[in-house]
Amino acid sequence: MNREEIQRAVSEEAEKFSRFARHQDRRIQFTSGALAALGQMIENIQADPSIHWKRIDGDDVQRQVIFLLPNILTDMFSRWPGRSDRELLISSWEIWHNLSPALDKWCPVPKDI
Repeated sequence: MNREEIQRAVSEEAEKFSRFARHQDRRIQFTSGALAALGQMIENIQADPSIHWKRIDGDDVQRQVIFLLPNILTDMFSRWPGRSDRELLISSWEIWHNLSPALDKWCPVPKDI
């Protein structure tokens, strides 16, 4: 996937996540930096692959991660400081700070590949 496709898909999935949060009477927004950080991580699946991923198709994994993004964000949201607040603005700091446990659970490429 190219950068524009990835950023568009990330924005769409973040908007879906935010819409779902509104059904729970919460207002969650993402900074442009948070969306860019997510997009860069997904872009790097293909642009900067691990040497251990010889059999992994980067494009397929990128699409799978985008599909899983609402689940990943929900998992990350459960750890965010201030998660009980009615309004949250998620920056790249929250993304980076809460990423590792979410990757352990949702990453489509296992650590022991």
